[in-house]
Amino acid sequence: NYSKIDPYIRLMRLDSIIPILLLLWPTCWGLLLASKNLNLSLTANIKIYFVFIIGIIVSRTLGCVINDVFDRNIDKHVFRTKHRPLASGELKVKQALYIIFILGMIDFICAMFLNSYAFNLSFIALLLLSVYPLAKRFFSCPQFFLGAAFNWGIIMAYASLQNQVPLEAWILYASAMCWTISYDTIYALADLSDDIRMDIKSSARLFGNKVVKYIGLLELLMLTGLLIIGLMYKLNILY
Repeated sequence: NYSKIDPYIRLMRLDSIIPILLLLWPTCWGLLLASKNLNLSLTANIKIYFVFIIGIIVSRTLGCVINDVFDRNIDKHVFRTKHRPLASGELKVKQALYIIFILGMIDFICAMFLNSYAFNLSFIALLLLSVYPLAKRFFSCPQFFLGAAFNWGIIMAYASLQNQVPLEAWILYASAMCWTISYDTIYALADLSDDIRMDIKSSARLFGNKVVKYIGLLELLMLTGLLIIGLMYKLNILY
């Protein structure tokens, strides 16, 4: 019966593919660049992409559930989020915790297919996913933590394929973080009045009347970082 599983689908945001792609794209950038000149076999390529794609999808859904558990009493007072399953009472916290456990185990299994360096870094990813909902209460720019969490796959990609995290990995990571902060600031503008009313922190509030300028600056920094990466890897004009 679809009506019974629909709240779980919405809780994990599996009804929306775009946000999953927003995590998947930067990770694939990392995988493509980290594997450059490694001459990996087709089997090895398929394996590493499969593990990372499944891991990213599961991590994103896990982050959404963790976020909704922390924010359930806030979401019910925000127009955009008041119909989320936990906020509306369709699901109970206990049910969400079961989902967190299951998703966490799947993520753990995916991480076991990586080398020890990347495996250890996966715990930082979990920490970042868990910190973001709390950051909205205490930190003026919680989107910074969101960007750190959303793009950690870049760091793990390099660690997994090269057993190191070189300078170019951090430049790519910083560029992707600027991108995430910029688009989530635009997204946060939709909740600005509710955030002010409930004293929820966001970059949209922090940037105030200069929000458009800061978004433009972040996009410029992102493109500059990607240009530097292109020069470092000697990528052609199509890049």
